Amino acid sequence: MKTIWVGAALLVLGVAMQAQVAPPAPPPPPAPIVPATDPAPETPVNLVEAVKGQHPRLLFGAADVPALKKLAEGDGKMFYATLLGYLGAAQTLPKDTAWATDATDAQRQGFWRLPTVAEGESLVDYALGSPMINATAFPGASTAFYWTSLVLAAAPSLSWYVDLASGDGISPIAATKAEIVRCVRANAALSPPTSRFNVSGTSPNATVLDSATGLVWQQTVPATTYTWSATAVSGSAQAYCAALSLNGYTSGWRVPTAREIFGLVDRTKSNPASNATDFSSTYSLWSSTPFVVGGYAWDVEFGGGSLYGTANNLSASLHVRCVH
Repeated sequence: MKTIWVGAALLVLGVAMQAQVAPPAPPPPPAPIVPATDPAPETPVNLVEAVKGQHPRLLFGAADVPALKKLAEGDGKMFYATLLGYLGAAQTLPKDTAWATDATDAQRQGFWRLPTVAEGESLVDYALGSPMINATAFPGASTAFYWTSLVLAAAPSLSWYVDLASGDGISPIAATKAEIVRCVRANAALSPPTSRFNVSGTSPNATVLDSATGLVWQQTVPATTYTWSATAVSGSAQAYCAALSLNGYTSGWRVPTAREIFGLVDRTKSNPASNATDFSSTYSLWSSTPFVVGGYAWDVEFGGGSLYGTANNLSASLHVRCVH
């Protein structure tokens, strides 16, 4: 028997001659998954001329690879090294121990730190007794003084604390005392507006807009003093503010809450502990917030900037700065 190959046919010679056809050719490759052009958008899209008609995942070709490689080994590599350096710095404590109290540096690097005075005050719940803090959010809170990060501007040996136990409020004491600490951290440092206070009108009828809160304040504190009355009896701070008409605001004036009036304190200053250009008074000023124990209300002393809950009973005569 002989075998003879003829083209694509296989002939087998023998008793009976048979022809075997070669197997069929393989099927063609499937169409590419990525289309040659972008599908037509349902609504017009303003594409850059250089990339029109190209698929968004194929915006560079072989000719671009050398430039991409150069970038990765040049500025791109430097940027990556900078990120690695930052991660290393964020995972270890800096040599400068100021990070523990400096809000900007600590927030930037993600460290736990002492709270600012404003942050500490934000935890105070003026409607509660001792401790004056939400027990659900902060169970087991101590009825004691809590340190803040700030020293007193006029006496660096004193530091500010927040009292959650009584009406002693927020004021400075000797930094050498041992008190409670509740740490805080934040993802980013927050800064107040560049120009927070904006004065309108002329004294004694001027008003001050606080762009951080949207509140409008009476700029000049009247020389007259007033008592405190929840029902706004005659001679009270509440009655005075309710009747105030100032710089176009003919109604809607009231005594500020403890949190609002304390928000005007600038703890980097003293006598007055506020922006002297906008608020020059050093008086103790009423708030509308009653102390949880009857017979007292919160007030802020603007000589040093302290907040007190039991320094003055309701019949005391204090000054007031109304708010709108």
